[in-house]
Order: sequence, then structure tokens, then C-alpha cells
Amino acid sequence: MLARRSSPYRCPSGVVATVVLGLALTVGLALALPPGLPLSGPLTGLTTTVTTVCDVSAPPYSAKPDNHTDNTVSLQAALSDRRCTVVLVPPKGIFLARSLSLEAMSHRTLKIEPNAVLGIYGNPATYGSTNAFLFAATTLLNVTLGGGGSIQGFGPAWWAYCKVLPEYCFRPKSVSLTDVDGLTISGLTILDSPSWNFALRGANILVEGVTSLANVGSCDGYYSAPNTDGCNVGGINITVRDLVVHNGDDCVPVTSQGAPNSHTSNVSVYNVHCACGTNGGVVYNSNGTVENVSFRNMTVVGTSSGAGIKIGRSGQNSVGGIVRNISWEDITIVNPRSAAIYVDVYDENAPENPADCKPNATSAPANWLTARDITYRNVQATLSSTAVYAGCFICDPGNPCAGFVFDNVSVQAFGGSDAGPYRCNAIDSPHVTSKVSPIPCQ
Repeated sequence: MLARRSSPYRCPSGVVATVVLGLALTVGLALALPPGLPLSGPLTGLTTTVTTVCDVSAPPYSAKPDNHTDNTVSLQAALSDRRCTVVLVPPKGIFLARSLSLEAMSHRTLKIEPNAVLGIYGNPATYGSTNAFLFAATTLLNVTLGGGGSIQGFGPAWWAYCKVLPEYCFRPKSVSLTDVDGLTISGLTILDSPSWNFALRGANILVEGVTSLANVGSCDGYYSAPNTDGCNVGGINITVRDLVVHNGDDCVPVTSQGAPNSHTSNVSVYNVHCACGTNGGVVYNSNGTVENVSFRNMTVVGTSSGAGIKIGRSGQNSVGGIVRNISWEDITIVNPRSAAIYVDVYDENAPENPADCKPNATSAPANWLTARDITYRNVQATLSSTAVYAGCFICDPGNPCAGFVFDNVSVQAFGGSDAGPYRCNAIDSPHVTSKVSPIPCQ
């Protein structure tokens, strides 16, 4: 008969522990344990994996889903309790909190169940600059966020406040994770984030089945829900798929990670619907290298611009950079207010001016980037009535954009007539197939 050994672990009250025994056969037992009851430890010759699910509304955490209480301390206690392999937010109402750290969540899961809501507590006048996120962490390993629930940012109050008093405005991002290796975000919905929905930097990242909605009653770009990037990513080996984004800024921006000489590579973005922001699939680089990025099977509706590359200016940490081997394939762009396809200088303080490309930078960047080997394939676009150019390519006169390929790319003007020309500055003639209209930059 096999001997039994007692485990030193004791479950908190209200916790469900799952014991998985594995030999030739794996057996799972789910036990609702009373407070302090010890689990039986590994049997001789067997392995034991303990999955401990901690409900944030149960003792000892006792968070209140009343859409009123500040639950920061209670929720942080559950997130910091490494005995909890799964931190569970149940569908009991709205749990409010300020800034929550995920620093202790390596090899663990945060599960926000369907119809469960986590909301940002406080208001713009009292939130404070140190609370620049709802969830944040650096140096995470193998963490999962998901469960089918939602995060409520109460964005309209923040957007209005920031228009009036921008110097006092610290709009929190919903999820900001840096230096993460092994991250899965699945099945979440973010509603009216005050600022970016997701800011993710690291390696081996998967974002799937996520919905980000900001000011869905408006389709006025940046002015309706400012700076609400959908899923802003940078790093190595990243997949973003099956997203729906309605926002007021970039839909899925792929960027260098921030520091000079940083590197973003092997990024795949596909099956994404973007609406009403500033751009669809976009590469933004003001330093470092962004390479080997593909955007596929995307629909971009009512944005300022469609698909392209933004160059950072001086004052935005611009030291130049490299963008290469980027592709857009099977993309539908409907009613962009300015160009459908572009390489242009980014200036967030300049007004939108479709007659002069977007974003109509007031000056050249301090350091241009190098853009090489860019492909547009199976791209169909219909411009809005305000758009003048089919596309804009504003590149460095001393280092022209080169290696561009256009294959089955059609841009039509509003009403279905032929679109206006491409505006071209310092770009080598692209390679063009027979199914391209209008012909770009010859």
C-alpha cells in the first residue's frame, strides 16, 4: 500500500483546490476545502500538481462588487498571494480598483469570468500620476489573463477632463506589461479605456479573441477617444489575432520597444477589425529596429489613415531607426479620412489635414528612419469624400524608401471613381503588378 505524506500547504477560506495525480493514468479531484484543511501530499511514485483557485470576493480577500468600494488592497492581496495559481474574479458585479501590480503573477492566471467586471476607481482630478495603469508589471514569466469578462475604464470623464486640463491629466492605461516572456491574453473585453487598452513589451506573446471598444457612439478618430491605442505591442515572437477594435487612435501598432537600439521582430497580426481610430495596422518607429511583421485579413473602417508606417519626430525620443520586411495582405480599407497607404512623419500635435497627407507634421523628424522591403498585396480601399491622395510616402531625401512592392492594390475615390495620385517624396519606384490602380510613385 502506498504511503501518504502531508503537504505543508493550507488553503485560504473559500478556495477550491484541484489535486492532479499522474502515473500512467492522470486523475483529477476538485475539492471544496474548509479553512485550514491540509491537502494530502504526493503519493509514493506519483507526481502531484496543485491548482488553487482563489475567488477575490471570498475571505481572506473579500473584495466588494458594488461599483462603489475601492478594492485595491483586497484585489492586490489576491494577486500577490502566490498560493493562488488562479485568481478568479466572479460575475457578481463591478469590482473597482486603482493601480494593481501583476509582479507576483508569473506562472499564474488571472481569470475574469464572463459578466464579471473590473473597473478603474477614482476620477481624473484625484487619480494621480503614479497610477498610470489598472494592471501593470515588469519581468513576468508565463502569465495568462482571460476568462471572458471585461475591464471598464469609464473613459468619457477622462477624455473630457484631459481636453480642458491636459497638463494635469494622467490617463491610466488598462493593461501595461513590460519585459514579459510568455504571455497569453484571451477573451477579454475592454470598455472605454482612459488611455491605451494594451501596452505589451516582451517575448512570446499571444493576444487573441479580445474586444476593445472606446466611445462606440462616435467615429471621429483621435478627438472622440484620444490616445486609446487598441493593442500596442513590441518585442519578439508576438501574435495578435481575432480582435475587434473601435477606438480613437492606432488599432494594432507594432513598435520598437522604446529604448534606442531596441528590436521588434517576428510579429503576426491577423483577423482584425478596426474602426474609427487613426490607423489600422501600423508600424511606428522612432528608434531601434522593427522587422518581419505581417498584417493579414484586416478590415479598417472610418479611420484617419489605413495601413502604413509612422516616423517619430524630435521630442518623441526620435533617434532614427530601421523598418524592414513588413507586409500587408488581404486588407480592406473603407472611408479613411486621408491616405489609405502611407509612410509619413508622426506629429501628435499637428492638426489632421487630408489635403496634405496625415498627420501633416509641422517639421521633419530629427532623425529619419530607413524603410526597406515593404509589401502591399491584395489591398482594396475606398476613400472618404475628404481624402485627396490614394497614399502618401514622405521619406528621407538622403536615404529614400526602397524595395516597395504593390501586388493587386486598388484605391478608389469616394463614389467609386479613380482615386487621386500618390504623394511621393524620396521613394524609389515600387515594383508593381498589372492589378494596381492608381500606379504609385513612378
